[in-house]
Order: sequence, then structure tokens, then C-alpha cells
Amino acid sequence: MEERGTISRNLMTAIADAIRAKAEVSGTLTPAEMVETIETITGGGGGINTFDATATSADILSGKTAYVNGKKITGSIESQAAQNITPNTSSQTAIEAGKYAAGDVIVEGDTNLKAENIAKDISIFGVMGNLEKGYTIKTGTITPTSTNAKDNPLRITGLGGTPTYFILWPSSSWSLTVSNTSSLVCASYMNGTSLAISASRSTCGPDSKYTVSATSTEVTITSSDKNKTLVTQAYQYIALM
Repeated sequence: MEERGTISRNLMTAIADAIRAKAEVSGTLTPAEMVETIETITGGGGGINTFDATATSADILSGKTAYVNGKKITGSIESQAAQNITPNTSSQTAIEAGKYAAGDVIVEGDTNLKAENIAKDISIFGVMGNLEKGYTIKTGTITPTSTNAKDNPLRITGLGGTPTYFILWPSSSWSLTVSNTSSLVCASYMNGTSLAISASRSTCGPDSKYTVSATSTEVTITSSDKNKTLVTQAYQYIALM
């Protein structure tokens, strides 16, 4: 009987020691106090009850662990490294859904993002431009190699783009002998509309037989009538790009 009493006392002491260690308390515990203390530590260590926790692995970083509802769980949230984002013409995703930013995500700025650097009525990242459009002026002279404007149109190249306005007129060194055929004197092009002036022995004025067209590579002056001719002397021109 004495041996059984010793075992019982040793067992109770061991249980009390375990309870005190788990609950982080000290002092003597009566059987009733043991029960009360055990109730405070049910479901986890350190006296914290985890049965009402609601986190899942999807709420915890990958590789990290936690105790939830009495169980140890491992996180599954992937981390995304720090990055710099430079704005461009399309949208970019800074942080993917469900990922954790492990570093700063920096969206680059540009000191040139100012209204005065953006064309009027154009908005870039919320900045409305107020820059009025200017023009690049190109000038030069050209001498036709043929009078036949129908089969050998006059071509002005090297302008570096499609002009908004183009005007061609005789150079100061012209010496024109007016004949029965209509010779091109002046020509103009403005936003897709052309105008030509020709002169003959009987008329001088606008001539719809001539056409002035412009592309990104050249301005072309041609005629639908072989009797509409070019003068094989120098023409001057000015183009506003």
C-alpha cells in the first residue's frame, strides 16, 4: 500500500509539474486548481487557446508556421521581390493577387511629365498637355527634268515626313515664254487639299488638271493632261512639317 501511495504522489507531482510548465505558473496546485489550469491551456502551448483561430495556410507566408485550432499549419503565400516599374503604353501589374511584397515596389517618375511637354488636349497619366504644335520648316529649289507633268511628275523628296503645308513657286531667275500650253506657275498642298495655278497665252489661274499630293516620302505634282506642262527652270518651295 505504501508503494502505491508513493507512486500516486510521484504521478501527481509529475502531472502538476507538467501543468505548471505548460501554463507558465508556479506554486502548489490542488487537484481542483489543476483542472482549472488545464482548461486555460487546452488547444495550444503557453496558455493560449487556438481553437477559435480562423487562419489557413493561404493567410500565412510560405515557409512560415503557426498553430490554428490545435494544429500546426505551414503557410503558402508566395513572396514577390522588390521591383522598379517604368510606365509605358500598357498597364502593368505591380503585385500579383495572392502574393506578398517582400520589398519596395517603386513606380518610376519622370521630371519631364509636365503639361508644357505634352501636346495640347492630350492626357498622359492624368497630366493634360498644353503644348501648342509648332512646325519644322524645310525649303529648297528643284528643276524639272521634263516638261511632261503627266508621264514625268515633279517629285520633291527628302522632307523627312508628310508636310502639313507645301508651296511651290517660280524662282527669281525665271524667264517664262508663255505659249498655248498651260505651264505650271505655282502649286500648294494643305492638309490633303491641293491647288495649282498655271499660265498660258489665254489664261492664268487655278488649274484642276494638276494634282499635288504628299506622302511621308515625297510631294508629287502631276497632271492628267499632257498639255499641262512643267517649266524646266528652278522652282522654289517651302514645306511646313
